[in-house]
Amino acid sequence: MSAPPRILVVEHEPDAGAGLFGERMAAAGATHDTVGPERGVPIPATADGYDGVLVLGGTPGPVDDEVAPWLPAVRRLIRTCLDHEVPLLGLCLGGQLLAHVAGGRVAPAQLGAEVGVLPLELTDAAHLDPLFSAVVDKAVDTEQSLPI
Repeated sequence: MSAPPRILVVEHEPDAGAGLFGERMAAAGATHDTVGPERGVPIPATADGYDGVLVLGGTPGPVDDEVAPWLPAVRRLIRTCLDHEVPLLGLCLGGQLLAHVAGGRVAPAQLGAEVGVLPLELTDAAHLDPLFSAVVDKAVDTEQSLPI
């Protein structure tokens, strides 16, 4: 029997935790360790020992280092994950950080912020993805919308 997947979770703010993703990871048998400034646990330079990384949301922008001095460490971790093909999911600020590190452009939304519970539709590719396949198949009824 193989060990359950271990996920490294980067939390930026105490009120922006893993929430439903944490519940889904647990339901799929995964374990997770949370790091970040509010936890008092430094952000590692690599994801060594983990099967994937989840970078959560927060209020700063992806390069707001003056208000969030831990962001350079998060960007280094993301770069290392990309370089070593470690499965990585970025939510909200985490997605912005991922886009920035990967060379994308992050800018304010033209139509304003999108906030709330929205339907999430999974693609066929999600069922083949190394990160999503176990979580989707074991913990999510894909016939229903997921609150995000």
